[in-house]
Amino acid sequence: MSWNKDYNSFLALGFETDYNKPPVECILMPIDSEAMDYKRTKTDPTTMRGIRAQEAPVFGNVDISGGITFPLDTVALGYVLRAAFGLPTTTGTTPAFSHAFKPGNTQPSFCAEKQFTDAKGYDLLSGLKVNKLTFNFGDDKNTSYVAEIIGADRVLGAKTAFTTTEKALLDYTRFFEWQGTVKEGGLTTGIITKGTIVLDFGLQADTYAIGSKGIRTKLEPTSPFKVTGQLTLFFEDTLMVEKTITGATSSLEFALTDSDGPSFTISIPEVVYEPAIAKLEASKGTMLTINYNGFVSNPLDAAASIVLMTLANGHADYTKLPATMLKNINNEV
Repeated sequence: MSWNKDYNSFLALGFETDYNKPPVECILMPIDSEAMDYKRTKTDPTTMRGIRAQEAPVFGNVDISGGITFPLDTVALGYVLRAAFGLPTTTGTTPAFSHAFKPGNTQPSFCAEKQFTDAKGYDLLSGLKVNKLTFNFGDDKNTSYVAEIIGADRVLGAKTAFTTTEKALLDYTRFFEWQGTVKEGGLTTGIITKGTIVLDFGLQADTYAIGSKGIRTKLEPTSPFKVTGQLTLFFEDTLMVEKTITGATSSLEFALTDSDGPSFTISIPEVVYEPAIAKLEASKGTMLTINYNGFVSNPLDAAASIVLMTLANGHADYTKLPATMLKNINNEV
């Protein structure tokens, strides 16, 4: 027996055609960390049995949930966005492609397998959907983002559930913080020091039918798709404060651009700022923190989207993984 090492473990993603039915093919994703958990509701019976000792607990419905932190990169990001939004609208030709992702009325499901290579354990979590995506800009750290996920079921095996014959990790090139730019109201600004974008997919999780053996029967986006976040900026004039007072509509665009060509852009065409006021702290320059909310003003505009995410790179097709994008990992499956 060998103590499992995290650095020698992998996370495989597979895209489900039908909810909670894992496919046979997978992609090994680069991740920074993961905290996907498996729980069951627990009830302590209060039945009087003639003794003081507690009866064994009763376990109920299964809950699969938790977060995965991914490096913010030029290629693998597209597969996470596919898992969240579905296949993108792709334009362009070799070597420059543009992949546009935006929310729709439905949401795809996928599965994730924790591959504990040293321990020879393979934990398959299925019927997964992304419930939140969080991006942070300006942290002066390794660029990353967090996908909060809800799922249906779990199967633990001694070998991978996928029939792929080669263990291959998707190669990636990381974006860096210093490659970032921000537009506010359509103009590039140099005063925003931090920006947070939270995409809330509005999944309904209390969906357990009788006869489902405690597994989530459905997992659908039944609440409105929400875009919220926060900006921190140098307080140089009252322009932004005035927008928080008047409730004027503005827009935000966060972008990361690699000098070799790849880029990633998050566009929020319509935002409104919550009321804010600058605060004075001793021996510091004055900063302003503002919360914002994305929205769509015209529901009859079929082209309108509360958020648009565009990934430009040399990767032609997110329906499959070309062999040229693989980096061989010589570990036994």
